[in-house]
Amino acid sequence: MLRLRFSPSDLGRVRLRGTLGPLVETLLALQTLGSRDLGPYGEWRRRVLARLPSVAAAARSLPPGAAAGLYAQAGPAATVEQAMLALRRSHTSGRREHGRLAALLAVSYESGIAPNWPAMLAHLDAEYANRARVLAEGGIDRLFGTLHPGLWWRPPVLELHGPSVGGDHDLAGRGLDVVPAVFCLGVPEIFLPVSGPAVLIYPAGADPATTPRSAPADAAVPDGLADLLGQTRAAVLVALAGGSTTGELARKLRISPAGASQHATVLRRAGLILSTRRGNSVLHTLTPLGSALLNRP
Repeated sequence: MLRLRFSPSDLGRVRLRGTLGPLVETLLALQTLGSRDLGPYGEWRRRVLARLPSVAAAARSLPPGAAAGLYAQAGPAATVEQAMLALRRSHTSGRREHGRLAALLAVSYESGIAPNWPAMLAHLDAEYANRARVLAEGGIDRLFGTLHPGLWWRPPVLELHGPSVGGDHDLAGRGLDVVPAVFCLGVPEIFLPVSGPAVLIYPAGADPATTPRSAPADAAVPDGLADLLGQTRAAVLVALAGGSTTGELARKLRISPAGASQHATVLRRAGLILSTRRGNSVLHTLTPLGSALLNRP
């Protein structure tokens, strides 16, 4: 378990950011490519590996914390191109592994991230706007309480529970940037650069640009979920497991579009779903908290 201790000044320096840019998303995507657990991005992974079958083996060789290490070296404002240049320069100084990472980063970005980046950025912008509403309406307590089930807010300490994280860190006035990432899977990640604010990267939820939308319309509603949310709202949450527009949701559950919109609003305010405008429609998808609630035995 990792603990971040906040001073009063740290609480005033909690900042939401929309993205750390394509650099961090590419590094996190590399970890996805190197994993044997396909997760929600299995189809995206298969498409990339069909073009680049050698990338998975190379990605599996990435050391733990590669994303945090490169972020610390390249900085939060770095583009993919700038990061690759920094890595190649360190390669000339004898750090051969940085040269290999630069080459892998370039291939993965061009084939896996660049084609989808505009859509991914729109998804991250929507997630940022949603979290900004949560922070404005409920403050730090609600923000930290709805980000991810692996995060526990026990003022003034934020705990991150995960299989491979640990340590106690006093923020000591440096503050914390809270940033979503499409390819942050599993537990959130904490970056602790030498200077500047600490960074909490959390899963933004499935992005329709990289994940297929599919869910059985007649999926069963768990009894415990119905007891907690009520039968109809529990059914709404189940129906949104694969993502649905308001109109699709209404048709799935045989309710009016106005009723579907009202139920979605309640679930969104509770931090269980994310709503993103797509042209003339609104797409609703589960947040990590909503997914955890749905999958909890």
